[in-house]
Amino acid sequence: MIRKTINSIASQFSYKNVFFFTKRKEGFQIIDYHELTTSESGELFTKFQRSFGRDGIGSVLVRNIPHLSETRFKLLPLTYQLANMPNEELEKLVKAETHYLRGWSQKNQKVYGVENKNLGIFRAHILKDDKYQWSVSQLEHLPKRIQHLVGDNVWPDSNPSLNKIYKKQFLDYHQIVYKTAIILLTKLEKFIENEQPHFRTSALTQLLKRSDQHIGGQFYSYPNCSYEQLTQDWAYWSTDYSLLQGLSSQIYVNSLGETQDYVDHDSGLHIFSQDPNNYIKIRLDDNSILFKAGEALQILSGGVIYPKPHRLIRGSFIAGKDLSVDYLNTVIQPNLEEKLSVPAGVKVDDVLDEFSASVVPDLSERWQQSTTYGQFVEKTLLSYQARK
Repeated sequence: MIRKTINSIASQFSYKNVFFFTKRKEGFQIIDYHELTTSESGELFTKFQRSFGRDGIGSVLVRNIPHLSETRFKLLPLTYQLANMPNEELEKLVKAETHYLRGWSQKNQKVYGVENKNLGIFRAHILKDDKYQWSVSQLEHLPKRIQHLVGDNVWPDSNPSLNKIYKKQFLDYHQIVYKTAIILLTKLEKFIENEQPHFRTSALTQLLKRSDQHIGGQFYSYPNCSYEQLTQDWAYWSTDYSLLQGLSSQIYVNSLGETQDYVDHDSGLHIFSQDPNNYIKIRLDDNSILFKAGEALQILSGGVIYPKPHRLIRGSFIAGKDLSVDYLNTVIQPNLEEKLSVPAGVKVDDVLDEFSASVVPDLSERWQQSTTYGQFVEKTLLSYQARK
């Protein structure tokens, strides 16, 4: 059915190097960084409504972010060196106790019952480098069963070519995305206040001031995969559980670690919605970030912001080719001890999305009023692992 939906899409539009396939071009909104930092309402709010409202696609693209392109180019090629370290060195970077939310993972995780052997992921906190920077009171407020989600970052310092360099480039890049996300969330707060009368003024700003557990991710899809192996990719529908996630454009690297110019029109991010005509496939340019809304923001906004199920696809044309696909993702989230509650006066049922529940694990089964974010994360990760 999904393949038929893709094939039924009639037209392709492009904006420079941003490509999207849809009959409803207005569903995809692009905001220039200058507009984001200087505009307060008006057209900006219109774009927010089209992007994040119930009928939107749950995402907005921010382009022309200062210094993004050069920091991305410095970091992404290092993914090859990391992923091709000796297995015994990579094993030292595995932190299974954190549900692989820190360190290296490959062949370690199952999602929808599938073990993805073709994808390597490295994750680290981008503002805090070790658990000792968490205060005693923060740790005490975490239920013991989720305290394992708090842990040290680990870095590939045993590799001479990555020692210190990788950590610096990783943090430099993700902190640029983080700072842009904070600007976006600050403007979104004004939009939410305008749309939701029960939303407490500056509630999101105050939460962001307390939040310092954001996570950066680096993804490496191994080359020379057969078509059968590509079908085992985690090309499953999911909805982000955080506040925002910032997705970079991808690069292609051969087995010698050399960046290659390659365009695969069959690959990219697919965003799904009730309307088949609004099924969108997106590829990004080098100086842009696609910010995807998460379920935590859906809850805290009282249903003003709606994330949408999506998936990342490696197209069949890349099967058998000596090319890895590398990209970056930045997770902006509340601290684990924060409670997720709808604004006073808003009904829980008004926040839930029946359509998303037909595609991804039901939000009502993973979250109840005043559930902590840490509990919500754990339930969400376990629900995707168990889902068939």
